[in-house]
Amino acid sequence: MDSSIDHSQNTDDYDFDLIMAARDREQHDLSVRNRAYLQAISELAGELYLNTYTIAFQEEMRKKREAWCVCASALRE
Repeated sequence: MDSSIDHSQNTDDYDFDLIMAARDREQHDLSVRNRAYLQAISELAGELYLNTYTIAFQEEMRKKREAWCVCASALRE
């Protein structure tokens, strides 16, 4: 068996392994970034929901107080 063929085959296998490792690393990095973006968007959505719900709740309570003629200062006492 010719040793130059073995060396060439080993080099090709090594190059292929390096290419695959680089692709795997790139895919992993992309996945980590995507998860981070998803987490950030999820947190923002939660904050927006909370703020919107709070504003809507406060507005509805204000309307109820007006409908029931309850003064806001009376609630603080």
